[in-house]
Amino acid sequence: MSRKTGKPKKNIDFMLDIARGFYKTGYSLAIQIKKNEPQEGIQLLASGVVNFSLATELFLKAANLLTGKDIVGHKLWNLYKVLPLEIKK
Repeated sequence: MSRKTGKPKKNIDFMLDIARGFYKTGYSLAIQIKKNEPQEGIQLLASGVVNFSLATELFLKAANLLTGKDIVGHKLWNLYKVLPLEIKK
């Protein structure tokens, strides 16, 4: 925890590790969706989308932290649009 603010210090490496875990889970679900019957695929679809979304959010937040910005919120577009152009490329 940061002594001045009482808030935990954000660890970019930890954030990226968690993002990779969400991505791998989403990817694994996507493979299962492709292999399964349509009804089973539909059941897995929402979980896959949520995992990809969480991975994207954490990757964007880590990228913002690398630029010195500690952006809060969950809207992916808002997290993306504040990134410097060099990172967006």
